[in-house]
Amino acid sequence: MRLNLVPVAALAALLFPSTARAATEICGNGADESTSGESGFEMTDEGCDPYSVHGVCESPLDCNAAGSVAPRTGQLVWRGEQPDITVQTALGPNLQMHRFYMSQYSPGYSSWTYKSNLGKYWHHGYMSWIVKEESPDPDTAVLHLPTGQDVWFEKTSGDSTWSYFTPQKGWDFKELKQCKLAAGCSGLPQYDWRLQMLTGEVYTYDGVDGSHTAKLAGMSNRFGQAVTLAYDGATGFLKTVTSPYGKQYRFRFAYYTSTHANADLLSHLYAESCTETGAGNCLDESDWTTEKTLLYTYESDDQLSEVAVDLATDVIIAGYTYSSDYLNQVKDSASSSTITATFDFYSPSGELARQSVGFGSVGYTWDDSTCDSGNGVVVLFHKKNTTACSGDGDCGTNGYCGGKTSSTSTGACYQAKRCVNSTTTAGEHLVDAVAGTCGAPEFVGRNSAFERDR
Repeated sequence: MRLNLVPVAALAALLFPSTARAATEICGNGADESTSGESGFEMTDEGCDPYSVHGVCESPLDCNAAGSVAPRTGQLVWRGEQPDITVQTALGPNLQMHRFYMSQYSPGYSSWTYKSNLGKYWHHGYMSWIVKEESPDPDTAVLHLPTGQDVWFEKTSGDSTWSYFTPQKGWDFKELKQCKLAAGCSGLPQYDWRLQMLTGEVYTYDGVDGSHTAKLAGMSNRFGQAVTLAYDGATGFLKTVTSPYGKQYRFRFAYYTSTHANADLLSHLYAESCTETGAGNCLDESDWTTEKTLLYTYESDDQLSEVAVDLATDVIIAGYTYSSDYLNQVKDSASSSTITATFDFYSPSGELARQSVGFGSVGYTWDDSTCDSGNGVVVLFHKKNTTACSGDGDCGTNGYCGGKTSSTSTGACYQAKRCVNSTTTAGEHLVDAVAGTCGAPEFVGRNSAFERDR
């Protein structure tokens, strides 16, 4: 079972925007662009993926199965896929390759790095790092969690052994600290980091020689049983994830070469085992046996298109198509022909306009003039018919038009909608009210500590 990376116990927040289109936050780039009401670089990824922070899903659809939509930025986070592979281990965390899609994840795509080698907008649960800045004083750090979010920290205290860092508003961890001693700290080398969650899990990050990027090196449960991560010294890409308890298992990652059109993107994932004991202890590559191989295929524009199991004939377990650079269809794992989810985005600004899964459809209208004086987000649901519409009048009695993919396109007709209102009191974007179809509030709550826009 993959470790729970969301510190739910202390992360209560509601999520909605002051204005969706006006937000300038770039998700996943380790910086804070939206500083209205803030005192500088203090809230990275503000409003990018609130559902994964606090677990509040305002959508009528199940956010786990249908994908969650950030009402401030309009980002789709699709976590509805089953893991590509899970290896049950005797002790400690299981090994699990779980991919997810974030439509506005933008760490920089000018070249493929360890931050992006699953193709544009894709992420997996072993992608995590810390970037530290020592100027200006005090030191700051941005933690990129395996769940895909960036969290800003500031150094607030220290002793002879550790430097301690405090996270931005809306996040709570037991501690994040960096080792200062040349001789090391409780088994960690100098410059390494230790992040402990409120639920007891611990993540360590390899600070190497004090350089400002430290990559995830270990993930342990509350009993201290850990998996370890190793990286290629030349490319910096993830090479292996290993569980050392009982019969040893590992994932080995392989990448396309520079001679391939999809240079430096993940090409194969090998699930391997080793039963060596004694002095060798699985240190030689020849000790490992491949039990399963996954193949990753990309379109010409470096978008992930297929994931397959390498058997006598490739068995496709997932297929994807794209439109205007964004994920458009998720295909059935068995035949790769049955569509299990469809997404349409607003052009050119990139907010999600419509999502459809087997159990329902939802539309979104951004900056609707009838909602919160043009600053709100309208969520439409219970699709009425297949009629294309330009306005509510095209949808008949008690019908609402929404889900347009551009200012000139037609939308779809729905039977109900919600208007999300917000306020910027206290320098944050807080939920003010969520009004239903008839105008009656479904939720009202002002300036609560539990309503931070995360």
